[in-house]
Amino acid sequence: MPSPDVSELRLSELLRTETHEAHERLEAVVGFDLTQPSVEIATRMLERFHGMVGALESQLRRNLPADLAARCHKAALLRNDLLDLGHDDASLNALPRCSAAADLVQGRGSAFGVMYVLEGSTLGGKVITKALKRQADWPITRASYFDPYQEETGPMWRDFTVRLNALSGRAEQTQAIAGANSCFELMYRWLGDGQRVAA
Repeated sequence: MPSPDVSELRLSELLRTETHEAHERLEAVVGFDLTQPSVEIATRMLERFHGMVGALESQLRRNLPADLAARCHKAALLRNDLLDLGHDDASLNALPRCSAAADLVQGRGSAFGVMYVLEGSTLGGKVITKALKRQADWPITRASYFDPYQEETGPMWRDFTVRLNALSGRAEQTQAIAGANSCFELMYRWLGDGQRVAA
């Protein structure tokens, strides 16, 4: 079946359709069990995100409008989360870095695509946070990487999709789809190296 034409759907809807396979593949490799949430597995996930999010946000800040670039503060939340979970500055500096993340954003279109992945992850992250807060050994109660916007998660996502759907140039829309798929693929390879994070 041919992909829907860009003109037939809003970009947010088209992105959801065009990235569905890559999104499902990433979720399969993450394998986080919400019925039995593990603080150890969540910490491992955060360690891997720590290795790539800072580089992504640096690129996004250079390619997005200022109000959206202001959302690129999740690397700082990651650092605070990992400190709360037992890391210190030395062990954080020793965590592996994802060098490919620095080259993922190639312009405004791909920046919107990558931002679609990162902002969309806050919806699932809120569910993960709710499950983790049921664990006695989960120490984080403030805004965190998984739940950066807390009660504003829904409104923040809706605001982003409005901005996303205002991206009208066909070339930038195509770049956004490519950027989102590339981001999902990089996360798939980086979070698990092809293995389930929960394994």
